[in-house]
Order: sequence, then C-alpha cells, then structure tokens
Amino acid sequence: MSRITSTEVVLPSSLSAEARHQLTDSLYAVHAQLFESEEEREAWASHDRPDALYFLETATSHAEGHGLLTVAPITLETVLSMARPLLKRRLRQSMVKLAARVLGTRLGARLCRSLVVHALRHVPLFAQLDEATLRVLAERAELLVLPAGREVFQAGSASDELYLLETGVVHVLTQGGKFMDELGSGAVFGELALLTRERRTATVRTAAASTLIRIPRSALLPLLEGNEHLRERMWKTLAERRFDDVVRGLEGYGHLGRTRRLSLLRSGEHRELRPQEWQKIEAGTHLFVLSGAVDFEHQGLVVTQRDSTLLEVGQPLRVRAREATRLVLLNPQAEALGPGA
Repeated sequence: MSRITSTEVVLPSSLSAEARHQLTDSLYAVHAQLFESEEEREAWASHDRPDALYFLETATSHAEGHGLLTVAPITLETVLSMARPLLKRRLRQSMVKLAARVLGTRLGARLCRSLVVHALRHVPLFAQLDEATLRVLAERAELLVLPAGREVFQAGSASDELYLLETGVVHVLTQGGKFMDELGSGAVFGELALLTRERRTATVRTAAASTLIRIPRSALLPLLEGNEHLRERMWKTLAERRFDDVVRGLEGYGHLGRTRRLSLLRSGEHRELRPQEWQKIEAGTHLFVLSGAVDFEHQGLVVTQRDSTLLEVGQPLRVRAREATRLVLLNPQAEALGPGA
C-alpha cells in the first residue's frame, strides 16, 4: 500500500527541450509513503519478473517513500507494448472459463486425473509415492480453476483439505487481511487440516488466475498413517509456517530475515511425545511447542505451554506432555540472535 504525500518530477535526459517543457507543465511523479511488510519486501526481492527487477534496481530508496515514474513517447510500438499484457490477461481469463467448463465433462474428468498425477509426481512432498498411490489420490482429488481475487479458504473456516498450487500465485493473509506470504506454482498449503483438524489460521486468496488441486483429508489420512516419511515432511512444513508466524515480531528474532529464521528452525531437533512422556531440556535451549501441550514446574508452580508458543529455557528442566505433542528444540547459538536471546 502507499499514500501520496508530495510531488517530484524526474524526466529522462533523452527528451528534447520542447518535450521536457511540455511534460513539466502537465505531468508529475509522486512521493509515496510505503506500507509493506518484511515478507512483501523479501517476496519482491526474489521475483524474477523483469519489471520488478528493473524497479528494485532503479528505485533503490522506494522503502523510504521515493516512487518511480517512467515517461514514454506515444508511438505505435509503445501502444502495442501496453496492449499486449491486457490482451494476454483477457485471453487467460477466457481460458480459465473454458477450462472450468471442460472439467465438467467426462473427457475433462480423465484429463483432470492425468494432470493431477503429473503434478503430484513433481512435488517433493509426494515424489516418493508409487504410481498406484498417486492414481488413487488423483481419483479423490478435485481440480479447481480460479480467477484472480478468489478466496480459496478463509481464516477461521473448517479445514478438511490439502491444496497444491499447480499454476498461478496465491497470497496468504492474516485474519485481519494483512499480507503474510506469497506462494507460487508447486506450493502445498492447508496441511493443518491433515495434522491437527484445527480451523484455518489464515486466508488464502488467488493473486492471479490459478489452477489448484484439492485433496480431501479422508484420502490422505491413510497415507500419513502408513508413510512416516510423508508424515514427517508434512509436520516440518507446518512447523516452518507456524514458527515464522510466532517469532517474526519477537525481540532477538525480528532482525533475522525469514530465510535465516527458517534455517534456524530446520537445524533444530524435532520431537514427538506421547501423553505423559517426559523430555529433558538443556539450559539455553529455545523450546517451540508446535502442537499439543507440555507441563513444567517453575518456582513451585506448574505452568502449561500450548501449541505455537516459544519458551526460552534459562536452566535445565524436564517437561511432560499432557497429550500427544510435537515440539522442536532450537539452539539459538546457531544464529546470532543478539541481545535478549
């Protein structure tokens, strides 16, 4: 988001004196105060779009509110260059509508299953599944073709499906509508439905025309119960999202970029505790409770830490799982967390 606060004009040196005079009288650029999150800045910095790269390289102070205005002469070539993206967008919208109609036919259903098998085979999470298993999943899966701006699901809604973004882009938003993350082709989301049955913690909305594969929990649950590798991969995917949500605003973690925060989590030790099982925690460890709950005694009181919480352990202690619990033991020395860690 941006808010216009002042004006300034910077004209290309290649313009003639007369053209510069005319433009100075009729055009202005804007100085904008930007409101963008750390995740938005990192998402744009990793973009491979030529226009995004040009902006980031040219408007180096845009985060301080300095905008960039490009002035171009009105020629046939420039008009065509502006028309092409519009025509492509209209064509894409037409193709989305056509694809949605085709999927409703018997032929479309067969094509859908073949597409789902192909897509699952190229996703790391499912790559090790055999062909027969992939075909079983494809039989139960549903292919969704959505236009830009359509909500896939809302924060707070019941969760019972896993999603694979086959093509397109989606934005992950907080319950209040704040941007959290951008996911591209090949991304898997909605794993919360399979692992905890909790309600959705975020809203997911298409940022461009997108094709998604929706797999019901009932189809994947038998796989999770019989495939430990798949189950662990899914838990680690969930851990990364929840951990970043919890620590990005904490002193000692906030100054780390998202990549470094996730690197710290991946270097941690994942543990699964049965109800009433004990776990010893060394001093200096950061304990991240991913799901479930643990009890520990502190100054004569029993304190409970529930899922999606971080505890900095100052002295050795033992914790006991109140229920089936997933936790991660982190070594803060693996990253320079700075004062207060």
